[in-house]
Amino acid sequence: MPPAYCPQYLLFFPNLMCLDKSLHDPHDDGACAVTVVNFGQLNRSFSYLCQELEALKSELEDSLDTTAAAHELRGKREQEVTEMKRVMDEDARSHEAAIQDLRHKYTQQLEESNDQLDQLKKVSQVDSLIIIVP
Repeated sequence: MPPAYCPQYLLFFPNLMCLDKSLHDPHDDGACAVTVVNFGQLNRSFSYLCQELEALKSELEDSLDTTAAAHELRGKREQEVTEMKRVMDEDARSHEAAIQDLRHKYTQQLEESNDQLDQLKKVSQVDSLIIIVP
């Protein structure tokens, strides 16, 4: 069973060499064991941890730069998509208006043609009546 941890117990890092002079005693009242630390090794471990911390800081800054660049690129792409959607909507509205205009013109021309045809039929009937009457 490992010794109990308490606030007085030194933090244990895997790369620090710590010697525990006493073993956990089942009859003990749970007090912390006195720990003797080799300060030369502790100093080397501390400098190693500082180097690791600096490396992690650099890596974090690089990842934040990458994240910021990706966020900026995503923002630009979203703006492009929004602009494309707006242009597409305008084109669709313009196309619909052109179709409606063409339908209206077609209907008008069809009515004019039907009117002309009706007038020609009336004229031909009148002509045929005139021919028959003499």
